[in-house]
Amino acid sequence: MSAFLKPLVLIQAIDEKRFSPDVLRQLKSIASQFQNKKGHIVLFTGESTSGNTFAANYLAKDLGRSVFRIDLSVVVSKYIGETEKNLLQVFEDAGLQDAILFFDEADSLFGKRTEVSTGHDRYANLDNSYLLERIEVYPGLVILATNHRENVDDTLLHNVNWQVDLNSPVPPPRLSLWRRILDWLRKL
Repeated sequence: MSAFLKPLVLIQAIDEKRFSPDVLRQLKSIASQFQNKKGHIVLFTGESTSGNTFAANYLAKDLGRSVFRIDLSVVVSKYIGETEKNLLQVFEDAGLQDAILFFDEADSLFGKRTEVSTGHDRYANLDNSYLLERIEVYPGLVILATNHRENVDDTLLHNVNWQVDLNSPVPPPRLSLWRRILDWLRKL
């Protein structure tokens, strides 16, 4: 197993109340439409507590697959050619596992291409292109999650098969817990 892949611990019982009815409908639709075709990309958008990991777990459980979080801090390298080499290893290892790949904070890797003014800009743009090529031939599902959709490269957005906004109107469990605590404190 590659050092770049971190298995997500699958939650045995996922509380579907965690998702709004619309999000739940979209996740079920993705699971039913997914086939082992190349280049399937799901983009999760939403705030940091919107449930990206829960949604990835939901899809993995529904599809009966493992899901691996890509450790971008280890994959991305400042040395020319190393990021591509690391990404190749990621996709090869995940392909052997028939796994779902989960890129959290994907905008850091799939950021908008910049105007080339330095050699670094040129190689950053090449990393984006290389990653898109790898995703297009990957036979499994690739999940990208971002808090900043506006920062994601437009070329990538055109290749996304499904986009799910996880900003849910369902109050998070912590909110109801805090409300009960505050109610209890008011009674004192």
